[in-house]
Amino acid sequence: MKITFCLPSFAEHPIGGFKMVFEYANRLSKNGHKVNIVFLTEYKFNRYTSNLKLKKLMSIPFNWFYPNWFKLDRKVSKIATPYLDDRDFPNSDIVVATAVNTAQIVSKLPKRCGEKYYFIQGFENWTVPDEEVYDTYKLGMKNIVVSNWLYKIVKPYDPNVKVVKNPIDTGVFKVKKSIYDRNKFSLCMLYHKSEMKGIPVALKAIDLVKEKYPDLKVTMFGVHQQGEEIKKEWITYYQKVKADKLCEIYNNTAIFVCASVNEGFGLTGAESMACGNALASTSYKGVFEYAVDKKNALLSPVNNYVELANNIIKLIEDDELRIKLAEDGSKSIGRYSFEEATKILEDIFTEGL
Repeated sequence: MKITFCLPSFAEHPIGGFKMVFEYANRLSKNGHKVNIVFLTEYKFNRYTSNLKLKKLMSIPFNWFYPNWFKLDRKVSKIATPYLDDRDFPNSDIVVATAVNTAQIVSKLPKRCGEKYYFIQGFENWTVPDEEVYDTYKLGMKNIVVSNWLYKIVKPYDPNVKVVKNPIDTGVFKVKKSIYDRNKFSLCMLYHKSEMKGIPVALKAIDLVKEKYPDLKVTMFGVHQQGEEIKKEWITYYQKVKADKLCEIYNNTAIFVCASVNEGFGLTGAESMACGNALASTSYKGVFEYAVDKKNALLSPVNNYVELANNIIKLIEDDELRIKLAEDGSKSIGRYSFEEATKILEDIFTEGL
């Protein structure tokens, strides 16, 4: 098959939704399909020019060097375009919108661009009103969601919506250091500026834990510059880490902390579990795709930093509980592979032809 994904722009730093598209692109290409990725750059260069032809020229280097944070298969064709129509879209069997701001564009593409799908990775109301998000589910494309909670949202608008849950690359993210040998006072977490990540809540919770256990050490990672609020001698921060370093961070810590408010899935939490971290997370909707309270994680209400802190303290104080949750978490993540998910996606595409 000839398969084209449409992404809303370039992500200069790691973003979960882009990463999933790149992962599928690599695997589909490896399976013998011709894969293209169209990057919409219309807004990318607005601060420099409004001339679309000039924007097209400015996009060319990105076709060569992007993404620098993910190893994309060389067989995957990259097409950067500022045009919000079909002129730079190749002839394909399948074309896939991957975000709210690509849905309208893909839905209007001519037949030569392929059967139209909408890969929904979250309820993207952080840039547009709720009603505009709902409207994208009614564009006549074949909708695919990454979680059961998104399935419930989309199904009233499309009774034939399909689910392809996000997998974790357990060839990369896996237990390398024994869960039993880890320092129970070592935490790790993602640092991010987005409100939906709930970082202020996580930091309040960690401060409470630090008051009780002065030996606490925290390792953070992210794409942003280290903020003043995390410039503390007991916090280590890594910026723009690649997958192998991220796996090392997970393996050198015992507990992963997540305070997300709204996410479609939450890749870092699942990656950390695959690497043997015990997960202490808020109960945002996406986390239920892989975490079960008291079975393979401890979950607390969204925005409640006291309960999050209490769960972290439980994991520190109860070695048996922490180790059990970490072991069960790693096993549960490992049951669903990228190969399985790719096969499901391929079958959905094949059925639509």
